[in-house]
Amino acid sequence: MTSVALALISAGMIYMGWVAKTITPTLNYGIAAAVVVVAMLISLRLFINNTHDRIIFKSQYGRVKYIEVINKYPNKKSFRKFLGSFVNQVKNEKAKRNYSIAKFLARELQELRRLKNEEVITENQYQSGKKAIFKHKSYQVS
Repeated sequence: MTSVALALISAGMIYMGWVAKTITPTLNYGIAAAVVVVAMLISLRLFINNTHDRIIFKSQYGRVKYIEVINKYPNKKSFRKFLGSFVNQVKNEKAKRNYSIAKFLARELQELRRLKNEEVITENQYQSGKKAIFKHKSYQVS
């Protein structure tokens, strides 16, 4: 937001001083415009350095947020590599346990209940997740 504000200020200063000539550009005015442009570039660079990739893992059927992975350093290649290995590990563990869809849904419902009881999710999130699970065609009460 700061970068945008500084860009607008510097664009306005340049327009008024050199394009529209509503202000007589003096040496001090030129220095002030240059300082604002440099401040905008520094602000933009800080914004880029402080951005991060964010991946949110949600439950498969209830769509409740379980894990949020944040990459504070925008090295996308290594972040994507890490995420790929993370997702593969989750898939391998799921395959090892050999859950049927019904067992998986029952387990997810238990997890939703636990998250609600621990006040990690709200009652509305719990009800929404529960509703999505009960709607699933493979859900069967065992």
